[in-house]
Amino acid sequence: MTKTVVDSSTNQAIPFANVTLTKNQHIGTITNEDGLFTLYLENRSDSIEVSHVGYNKIRLTLNYGGDTIRLNSFTTVLDEVTISSMSAIQVVVKTIENLESNHSVEPVTYKAFVRIVEYPQDTSEIHIFEEHSIIIHQTKDSNSKFKIEKTRVNAFSDAGERRLKDLRLINMISVYADNIFKYQDDFLKRRKLKNYNYRFVENLVNDSSIYAIECRLKADTSIILAKLFIDKKKFAVSKLTKYYKNEIGLYDFTDINFRQHGDKWYLSNSIRHFKNSIYSRYNNKTNNYTDRVCSYTVTNESNDFKDFKSTVNIFAEPIKRHKGNFDDEFWGKQNHLPIPSWIETRMR
Repeated sequence: MTKTVVDSSTNQAIPFANVTLTKNQHIGTITNEDGLFTLYLENRSDSIEVSHVGYNKIRLTLNYGGDTIRLNSFTTVLDEVTISSMSAIQVVVKTIENLESNHSVEPVTYKAFVRIVEYPQDTSEIHIFEEHSIIIHQTKDSNSKFKIEKTRVNAFSDAGERRLKDLRLINMISVYADNIFKYQDDFLKRRKLKNYNYRFVENLVNDSSIYAIECRLKADTSIILAKLFIDKKKFAVSKLTKYYKNEIGLYDFTDINFRQHGDKWYLSNSIRHFKNSIYSRYNNKTNNYTDRVCSYTVTNESNDFKDFKSTVNIFAEPIKRHKGNFDDEFWGKQNHLPIPSWIETRMR
């Protein structure tokens, strides 16, 4: 099944929407930047659920024949009565109190797909394109452990060719920090709350089931540190966007999304966009960026964790040690993100 998810009012693509099976919501994928997804399934008796913060969920049978899935945005704004009964900081405190019950899912094993693209600010070319199919095992007592199933990488510019010789796995391994319970930011620590200002942002998302809260450091209120999207019923974090001001005054960001399964909230996907200064080593003086997208699926498959490596033991490994055939059919037969059109064009 290959479909495009769009906003029903604007007809614009909805990137990074969740697409899951109705009966087993651990099986699924997300849409890419063009709103496109591909789902490979043998059993077509199930249905799919498509969701995104700010939109009504929709369910469709796997035999749905249209090429486009249209989501309707919520028409209501944040519930003023609910907002007036709790301040933004009270909501954050309640969220912190429920962080363990909502987000502590360990031990858990994810099958994850990671795509990393490095490119100049004007997007005129691609320097490096890499993809990884990995398994991540997380426990309460230890750091994330990784097993790499497949890796492919290629350079598409002169600077990329030079960079490829030194390329390590650090950008892929950094997804370990998506675990917001194990690696809590200070603005989600009760003893640090006094250092931050929190306020509701009513026009951030038209979703009456979500609190949208903006966080700024009191020492410098000009910089937005984070935007929190908190489920009103469970006080769980459904979406977290963190911002970092880089040296040229623009914002890098990390966006982490969760989906509920039973009483817990599991990782769904994350997007990281940041300025990459490493190309100055290769006499490339333009501003360059790295985008990393990761999609997660909880797996119940048994694994021999003796084959897994810790974050410390794997992050500095040369990527060429794991590099496989770039045109391997494997990449076209998995529930992975389709390559966005602008990237495909520059890779030809």
